[in-house]
Amino acid sequence: MEFTGPFFALFFVVLLVIGGVVVWGAIQGSRKVARSQELREVGRVTTGTVVDNQMESHSHHHDGHHRTSITFRPVVRYRAQDGTEVTAVGPAASNRSFIVGSTVPLRVHPDRPEQIEITSGQGRGSGGVAGIVVGVIGVVVLVLMATFACSAQREFDDFRNDMGNSTDFDNGPFGNDPFGDFQQCTIDGQQVSCK
Repeated sequence: MEFTGPFFALFFVVLLVIGGVVVWGAIQGSRKVARSQELREVGRVTTGTVVDNQMESHSHHHDGHHRTSITFRPVVRYRAQDGTEVTAVGPAASNRSFIVGSTVPLRVHPDRPEQIEITSGQGRGSGGVAGIVVGVIGVVVLVLMATFACSAQREFDDFRNDMGNSTDFDNGPFGNDPFGDFQQCTIDGQQVSCK
């Protein structure tokens, strides 16, 4: 099977680009989950105060409609073990803003004070599981798309080959006539004999 034509070339380039983005997202999600696991092992539990929200805008296009959504990450201030005030951004996003002045339970890394995680309530967790789930679903969709493209290419090749054979008008008056090369054919009941 040959993958030919601009459609199939473009299709596979698009698959590669989308695949790269999906894999990158899954890797980022895995890193966040690994950081969260490390925080569970070495982090200390404390409380912090939400002092601000970090907003991120996301654009979506679906059925010709443009939608924009905003997610929020909490900006939290807490006291490190040495008494210094630390301000850090939580890793998990929410579709609701965090209430400034509210107290949140935290797990903080002793050597990297900017690495925090809210342990319960809004914004809890690493925010990485979603990346992994989207990555796995994306890989499944990409495999299905590639399988469909290969199947379509095979069908296209078979159709093109069949069309190539049926346009050979040298074998009789009706194109690829199975009797065109024979001088005499007889029908005996249900059986056809040609010489």
